[in-house]
Amino acid sequence: MRENTSISDLISVIIPVYKVEQYLDRCVESVVAQKYRNIEIILVDDGSPDQCPRMCEDWAARDARIKVIHKANGGLSDARNVGIANSCGKYLVFVDSDDYIDNRFIECLYNQIVDNCAQISCVDMLMFGDRDSVNPDVLVHEMEIYNGREALAASYIPSKFQNFMCNKMFDRTLFDTIKFPKGKVMEDLAVAYKLFDQCSRVSYCPVKLYYYYQREGSLLHNTNVEYLRDWFFFSKEKYMYVKRKYPDIIENYQHFNLVVLESYASLNNDEKKYARQEFSKNRKYGLIENSWKNKAKFILFLSSKKLYCVAWKLLKK
Repeated sequence: MRENTSISDLISVIIPVYKVEQYLDRCVESVVAQKYRNIEIILVDDGSPDQCPRMCEDWAARDARIKVIHKANGGLSDARNVGIANSCGKYLVFVDSDDYIDNRFIECLYNQIVDNCAQISCVDMLMFGDRDSVNPDVLVHEMEIYNGREALAASYIPSKFQNFMCNKMFDRTLFDTIKFPKGKVMEDLAVAYKLFDQCSRVSYCPVKLYYYYQREGSLLHNTNVEYLRDWFFFSKEKYMYVKRKYPDIIENYQHFNLVVLESYASLNNDEKKYARQEFSKNRKYGLIENSWKNKAKFILFLSSKKLYCVAWKLLKK
């Protein structure tokens, strides 16, 4: 990774904050310590009822690059939208306040943007829990360059950069017409494909520089009905968009089959009807993640939708 020789571009780091007093200092410390220094750090206090508002102000008093916005609770999407509206950077980065980043994170993303004339740059993520140690990734990685269509196809592949917002840097103009959907979960999925499709170049370096904390109680661990319905809704929107514009992207059909299997039992009757129809059309493509468990689900779903729902609900208890 080359050293950055230019600090001409201001980069806005947007951090929504809500009930994370145990993790906030770790997160902000990692952003303050970035090798790339020309950043503004926007802490959006989303009406947090704990000590987070005071902690945000304490950080702003310690570093002039930090700006604090206090607002009524509106959820992650609303906090991100407010952060974007109050940002001044040419490029945007989103960091979740219970995660943290390697000190090369912003430098690597910015160098990719500049070197590859990209509108979005990406790195890989390291997911960790309370019992895991985090070691810096010092390996040499091959850069990958995509156009918008190719990035859309790659976003389905679990080993690539996927639909996360937090492992990427964005040209801020991409958000001129795109906002995060307020009041929904799975907000990353709702906007990522639209952002990719605006790009002529997307750059990806598979170095693990974003440290994604998997805490108990997070959405990652709680696949409740709200989560599954939002996942189905936004996956359906993406599926229809890609099917219409890029019908040759096979991963689109494979992934939607998987979404149907995971969410079917939580859907209403109209959604189930649509899911069955599309699954029947796309069964020939199989699944994007073809493990033995998914194969078993696939076979059971084809055999009996009713039995599948019974088995799904028993396993979720």
